[in-house]
Amino acid sequence: MASVPTKPSGPSKTGGPPRDSTKTSTAKTQVPRPNKIERPDVDEINRAAEGFLQIYYDRMDGGSRDANIVELYRESSVMIWNGETVNGAQKIKEFLATMPESKHEIQSWDCHPIP
Repeated sequence: MASVPTKPSGPSKTGGPPRDSTKTSTAKTQVPRPNKIERPDVDEINRAAEGFLQIYYDRMDGGSRDANIVELYRESSVMIWNGETVNGAQKIKEFLATMPESKHEIQSWDCHPIP
């Protein structure tokens, strides 16, 4: 059996054109966000990221890179450099010791809190 569209109902209560009873409401519903992160938390995370970046690049650019940088990695750390995979803090230290000296200037960063 084919469905038959309903006829528009009478005029709206506001005196406007008739409402079509086949249309659904377009009102937006608020989706609950149980993991919403408050602004002070985002600010704190940005300060922590800035501090970490300063420490990391001070060590990366310092004359004793190979001695100090290893403290920022774990044995489970993985570094991928130009397609080459280096596993573990000690191997990363050895790899970075082969790299030429560098000087980084942090211009911006992007960090995201994980609820």
